[in-house]
Amino acid sequence: MIYMGTVQGGKIVIDGDKKPEDGSLVRIEIVDERLDESSLSKALLKLAGTAEGPADASLNVDHYLYGLPKK
Repeated sequence: MIYMGTVQGGKIVIDGDKKPEDGSLVRIEIVDERLDESSLSKALLKLAGTAEGPADASLNVDHYLYGLPKK
């Protein structure tokens, strides 16, 4: 199970209602960068236009998705 939280006053405060049980062995990993909408958008834009497919994909989308005869 992965729990998210923040350090406040030198203590780790776990987000949400679910917490590990007392005595649970845990591993702490520092997350350098929070994934926000702008960084996700930038990452997706880097991929835009890189996919290749059949030249007639827009015309024959039903063929490629559902197996219908080509137009």
